Amino acid sequence: MANHNQPSITTNYLILLQQIKDAIADVAKLFDGTTSSNIAVGTKRWNSGAQKFEEWNGTAWADLTSTYNINVASANSALTAESATSATSATNANNASNLDGQTPAFYRNAGNLNAGIIPSARLPSHLNHAHQDHGDAGASETIDLATGNSHRIVLDTNCTLTYANPPPAGIRYEFELIVVQGPVGSKYVLFPAGTLWAPYTSLSPYANSISILRIFTFDGGATWFNRVIGKGWGPPE
Repeated sequence: MANHNQPSITTNYLILLQQIKDAIADVAKLFDGTTSSNIAVGTKRWNSGAQKFEEWNGTAWADLTSTYNINVASANSALTAESATSATSATNANNASNLDGQTPAFYRNAGNLNAGIIPSARLPSHLNHAHQDHGDAGASETIDLATGNSHRIVLDTNCTLTYANPPPAGIRYEFELIVVQGPVGSKYVLFPAGTLWAPYTSLSPYANSISILRIFTFDGGATWFNRVIGKGWGPPE
């Protein structure tokens, strides 16, 4: 252990050389792991345990600085190359089918978003305005709400309806159902459980007549509210 107040003018020659040697050893080690005393204020050391440089303030070792500006050309080149590789990988990952072959920068330009249509498959079901014509419904028919919010069925016999893929509870979803009586007429529709009707509501029973219903839910399909917005539609007599 070196005492950095020594040697002094009164130091015994027999120990003077050892004191000088100890002080030199401290400096050679950058005071790392030493237990020296009487260290000069401002002395710098390397703390291998904490992996940082420190400065003696007279009572304790404190951080020499909070940040270091190290300009190493090779490290800079490596970081640049790594950043370029990461950026390319990120672009390739995002340049997938969900971006229709475009890079993210394409969609940051508002000028690229002012024309064309978004494919219906990319829209949530409650925003899909496609129309589906089911033709003859038969004894049972499933209305897949994910395929559009307008559906047409023809009653060639009495029909039981099922709704598939309603949006989750908390989203108000509405669709239109066009019901066409077949050439015989007087066929009925059995609607899904939870269907509630507006007062004085019924489908037209006449052959080849058309009834248009508007149906909505807000609780994920537990309840369906039906109302006829027009019925008896058909060719002029």
